Amino acid sequence: VLIVTLCVVGTVMLYSASSTLSLSETGGVTDTLFLRSHLKRLILGMIIMFLFIFMDYRKLKIVAPYLMFGSIILLLATKLMFIVKGINFPARWLDLGLFTIQTSDIARFSLIVYLAYYIDKKRDKLKDFYEGFMPPIILMTSILATIVIQPDFSTAAVIGFIGFSMLFIGGARLSHIIVTGAVAIVVMVPVMLMRSYRMKRIIYWLGSVFGMTNGTDQEVIGYQAQQSLISLGNGGFWGLGLGNSLEKNLFL
Repeated sequence: VLIVTLCVVGTVMLYSASSTLSLSETGGVTDTLFLRSHLKRLILGMIIMFLFIFMDYRKLKIVAPYLMFGSIILLLATKLMFIVKGINFPARWLDLGLFTIQTSDIARFSLIVYLAYYIDKKRDKLKDFYEGFMPPIILMTSILATIVIQPDFSTAAVIGFIGFSMLFIGGARLSHIIVTGAVAIVVMVPVMLMRSYRMKRIIYWLGSVFGMTNGTDQEVIGYQAQQSLISLGNGGFWGLGLGNSLEKNLFL
């Protein structure tokens, strides 16, 4: 019931937020362009969800390793396809003709299934750094690296957090997690700063915290953040009402 409620509310919110953009994209023909696309994916997702409800989840153990390695192949294939086609955009979506998939979402699901399988299989050895803890860390690093080169740093960070959380809950030593996490942060900080737009966003955020945001460049960098604050200022906690948003009028 909760999942269905969230889907219904989310669909209504999506239509409310995207109707103006849909009219703009279609030259005023329809305001449901994004709604229809969302509903197709929602129906497919609901079908898959109900199939999983009636499936014995323990059977996922059989395919867990294949899901993991298949995800790495999909991530690399997505990046390679963008390179071959000369597309200068983040390689996050794989076009399969009839539909597109975000390969990092498949990787996240695969990692969760694989770690659950691994923790169950190696629960007695998980506290051993080399024999129990390092193998999933190496595999997780491979997944995160293929996501970072897309580039999709934020998704990689979220998946990394999920992985470490599962290992901790599964019984891994906290000291191992802290040390490995510290090494990961040391490695990821320079990787994060390699992209100029990330650095600019950090500078803008620091400037806004200390009241030093001024100038055209700063306004351009922080445009989305500024519009988000304007939206919150206009609507408050409850918003302006269904369909009455101002920011949906192509400000964001």
